Amino acid sequence: MIRITHFNEVFSNVETDTHTKHKLMRLFHIEEPGHYFNPMYKLGAWDGRRNLYNGGNLIHSGLIPFIKKYCKKSKIEFEDETKLFPRNTKHREDLNDFIKELKLPFEPREYQLNAVKECIYYKKLAICSPTSSGKSFIIYMLTRYMQNHKRGNNKLLIIVPSKILVKQMYDDFAEYSKNSDWDVKENCSRISSDFNKDFNKDIIITTYQSIANEDIEFFKNFEGVILDECHGAQSYNNEKAKRLHIILNQCINSRYRFGFTGTFPDEMLYRLTLLKYFCNKYDATDYHELLENNWISKFTLNAVKLHYLVNKNGQVYRDELNYIYESEYRNDFLKKLLLKNKNNQLMLFKEITKHALKFYNELKNDPRFEGKQIVLLSGESKVKERDFAKKLIAENNNVILLATYKLLGTGWSVNNLHHIIFAAPLKSKQPILQSIGRGLRLLNSDKNCQIWDIVDRFLYSNILYRQWKEREQHYKSVNFKINRIDIDDYNLVTKKQNKKELEEAIKSLFE
Repeated sequence: MIRITHFNEVFSNVETDTHTKHKLMRLFHIEEPGHYFNPMYKLGAWDGRRNLYNGGNLIHSGLIPFIKKYCKKSKIEFEDETKLFPRNTKHREDLNDFIKELKLPFEPREYQLNAVKECIYYKKLAICSPTSSGKSFIIYMLTRYMQNHKRGNNKLLIIVPSKILVKQMYDDFAEYSKNSDWDVKENCSRISSDFNKDFNKDIIITTYQSIANEDIEFFKNFEGVILDECHGAQSYNNEKAKRLHIILNQCINSRYRFGFTGTFPDEMLYRLTLLKYFCNKYDATDYHELLENNWISKFTLNAVKLHYLVNKNGQVYRDELNYIYESEYRNDFLKKLLLKNKNNQLMLFKEITKHALKFYNELKNDPRFEGKQIVLLSGESKVKERDFAKKLIAENNNVILLATYKLLGTGWSVNNLHHIIFAAPLKSKQPILQSIGRGLRLLNSDKNCQIWDIVDRFLYSNILYRQWKEREQHYKSVNFKINRIDIDDYNLVTKKQNKKELEEAIKSLFE
C-alpha cells in the first residue's frame, strides 16, 4: 500500500514499505536525452539517467498522478490525502466581476480568460501558450487575482529569464493598469542588475540570478510563484536550470505556482521535471487558433536545402559548423537572400564571434548593402542598444538585424519583422518555435512573414542534415506547412566555380 499525505506546497509524504519505495525509485529513474554526449557517461561514471525520487519519505507532489497510475497497473492499494488533483473539472470560478474591476485597456480573449480560470482552479499549473499569444497579459490578470487573495504580508514572485524581460513585464503591467487606480510603482519591484533590490513591495519581478543566493527564509515569504519560460527549469546540466530547481524547491509556502512556456517538452524526463513542480499542464491555445482569428501574422516557412560537394564521412559536429561558417557558397547565398528580400530582416546565429561578427563585417564592407541599416546584437549589448534596435525596426523598413537565438529567444516583441533567416542550424524544438515567434507579431503591412530555414546537405549523412530532419518533425508536430526549395547543382560548390553561374543559379531561385 502507498499512502500520500501533505507535507508542504512542494513535497508530499510517502508512506509505504522499503520494497515499494525501491519500485518507485526505478519508476522515476529516467534516461536523460542526449546523455551519450556527457563526459561522465562516456567515462562510465554515470548511467545516463536522472532520479526524480531518491527513496526517502518525501516526493515532489507533481509526481502523485504517475504514482497513482503505477499503483493501478501494478494492483497496489493507493491513498492520496493531499487533495491536489481535483477530479471535477466542470466548475470554474466566475471572473466577470473581477475582470471588470481591473478596467483593462482591451477585452481579454476567451483563451486568456480560460487560462486564468484554470490557474485559479488548480493553483499549480504549467500553461503552454505560443509566442505572441499574450502571456504577459494572462500573467497580469493572474497576479492581480493572487494579490487580492493572498494572506497577510505574503508576497508574489515573478521570475523572468532576463533583465530585459524584468523591464518589459513591469512596463506591460503599467500599460494594462493605466485605466485603473492600481499603481505599478506602489505594488511592483524590479530586481535585476539594472535596478536596486527592493523586496518590500507585494509583487517582485526578477531574474533568477538576482535571487539565487537568498536563503530559504527569504523564499518562505512567497505565497505565489510564476516562472515565465518555465522550460528553462527542465534540464539538469546548465547552471540556470540548477538554480531554478533550488529556487522552486525552497518556495515551500507557495500555494500558487504557475509556469508559462510556449513549447512544452516532448521528452519524458523533461516533462516530469516540470510537472513535479507545477503538477498539471494546460494548453491555453495554439498557432492554428491564433492564425484563424488573425491574432498573429500569417507566415510562410521556407526550407532551402543547400548541397555541398563535401564527403568527409565521420566528420564531427564542430568541423561541420566551421565549414558552413566559412563557406563562400553559403555566405553568397545568404547575401543574395538578404538583397532579394524587402523590408526588415532578422538573421539568427548560434555564435557571435565565430559566425555573426564575421558575416556582419562582410555585409558592412559590401557596397550592395549601403542602403541597409545593419545592426549586430550580442550578449554584450546593453539594454539601451537592444531597445534602440527594436525602435529602429518599428520605425523603418530597411533594417537587417543580426543576433543569436539565445539573445532573442525570449523577451523580443516587435511587430514589424518581415523575414527571419536561420543562418545557423538548430535541432531543439523550443528555440526554433520561439525564433519563429519573433516574426508573428502582427505586421504594420499586409505582407506575410517569411521564415527561411537553411538546410545544409553534404554528400554523406552529415549531422547538420540530421538536425534538419528533427526540425522537420517539430514543424509537423505543430502543423506548419513547409515550402521546400532545393539548390542541387553540385558544380556550384566547387572552389573555382565561376561566380556568375552561382549568382544566376541563386537568382533563378526567386524568379
